[in-house]
Amino acid sequence: MRTLVSGLCPQEAEAAHDWLVDGRQETVRALACGHPFAFTVRHKGAEVAWTARPVLFLELADRRATPLSWSLSTVAPLPIGGL
Repeated sequence: MRTLVSGLCPQEAEAAHDWLVDGRQETVRALACGHPFAFTVRHKGAEVAWTARPVLFLELADRRATPLSWSLSTVAPLPIGGL
């Protein structure tokens, strides 16, 4: 974004600069609340858009708490030569 600002028209450069200075905090708050975010600049018919959306990560199961219902020791090996 910082690289592109210098080549934008004054109006687009100002919008991009404002986001760089103040808008990032608003973006982080929006993502933390589960809302997507997008920022777009235009220059001479070209349009560059940045988008971000929140992603939920599921915790991995604690393998020590509950044994798995299967293990590699119960799987029969493939015969030599494949299937």
